[in-house]
Amino acid sequence: SKKYIGAFAAALGGVDAIVFTGGIGENSSYMRRLVMEGMEYLGVVFDFEENEKRAEGLHILSDPESYVKVIVLPTNEELSIARETAALVAKKAQGSHLCPKKAQMGRRKQQNAFAPQIA
Repeated sequence: SKKYIGAFAAALGGVDAIVFTGGIGENSSYMRRLVMEGMEYLGVVFDFEENEKRAEGLHILSDPESYVKVIVLPTNEELSIARETAALVAKKAQGSHLCPKKAQMGRRKQQNAFAPQIA
């Protein structure tokens, strides 16, 4: 993780924030501590005590004086999956096909069903 943060920081010319999200990022204070140890060179002042506290919602883990903010941002993966599923179902209900090639093949089959049978 440190390697990727360092690579992105170099590519971007620095960072404004480091955000932890998803299962491990949200729930593992141990993993966040391992990642943030030694990140002072980026301008991070990480609050290790705050990191150990369990919080709901957005949680700031950097010291107020930190140049780079460290944030825990909760995700709602189930909601994202539900929204994507609803959008796909709505498209299907409107007659839109998810795969244009399959839709085209389906139309050909329908057209061929009404063609005269030649024996």
